[in-house]
Amino acid sequence: WENQKPNDILNKITSFYDHEYPFLGYGLFQEPNDAANKTLNFLGQEGMEPEIYYSSHNGYDFGLPYGTEIYSPANGLLSGYYCVSCGNTIVIDHPNGYRTVYMHLQSKDLKAQSWEKNIPIKEGDMIGKVGMTGNTTGPHLHFQVYKPKYGGANWEIMHPQGLIDPFGWWNQN
Repeated sequence: WENQKPNDILNKITSFYDHEYPFLGYGLFQEPNDAANKTLNFLGQEGMEPEIYYSSHNGYDFGLPYGTEIYSPANGLLSGYYCVSCGNTIVIDHPNGYRTVYMHLQSKDLKAQSWEKNIPIKEGDMIGKVGMTGNTTGPHLHFQVYKPKYGGANWEIMHPQGLIDPFGWWNQN
């Protein structure tokens, strides 16, 4: 989205990437009891819910108004996906080997539907709009970054191997 102020992106974070256990939704990767309900964010701050949301989160949630336009941060090949918890999802495979994921988008103006794959996209192109599809309590963008370890079109987009804190991702075309 287009920011109005230099720190606007930080002011929109409603849920952080959990550096200790970023494996939300994986039955094979359970948190130890002493880590449940705690989040360690990119600033090195650790807190319990509701101070810092939320434990085992594998991306960032940005609280944005419904319909906010979302733009591609870099060139790549865009694909559409849908899942019950993620809702309308856009995945972009970038030439530098990174994969960015955008969840909970609305159906209107979605750049690709779930069956459309490998559509060329340029940096700055609109890919969709903030919505409330999937498991949401309000309009927001869930953003994830991967450095896939297995590569290829059949690599599972949600596998925890290769997860990266989005604040550690640098657009290197």
